Amino acid sequence: MPYVFLLCALAFVLEFIPVIGFYITAISVVLIALTQGWVTALLALALVGALQLLEGEVLSPRIIGRAIGINPIIMIAALVAGNQLFGVIGALFAGSAAGFIQTILVAYWSYWKRHHDALSVQTEKEQDSSEQEKKTQENRPVAINSDGEP
Repeated sequence: MPYVFLLCALAFVLEFIPVIGFYITAISVVLIALTQGWVTALLALALVGALQLLEGEVLSPRIIGRAIGINPIIMIAALVAGNQLFGVIGALFAGSAAGFIQTILVAYWSYWKRHHDALSVQTEKEQDSSEQEKKTQENRPVAINSDGEP
């Protein structure tokens, strides 16, 4: 196929343009592939579509998820939910919103765990001290009076 390196450079530059960059690249690739025949154009279209699918559904969620610190599955779910609820704007802000929600949940969980661990340690100390008091009371010598009763 002619102009392979030119098309690669064009695809690289146009990938930075959100949404329409892919379409411009795909149209350019298919038009140049048409000079070689229909079969080549269809194969080029299939390849461009497969690469876009791989980039959009696998690579982007993993890269964005790592940058934000979110599991890729949660990132994909956030993108789908944001898109379904608020359209394109929701999909744009889905990663940031998921990161924010995760931060709030982790902070709350840390607080709850620290608070409840402190309570459980305090309760265990109180139980230990009450058990020790019982043992000391049991082991305490009892004064017996002259009648033989305590």
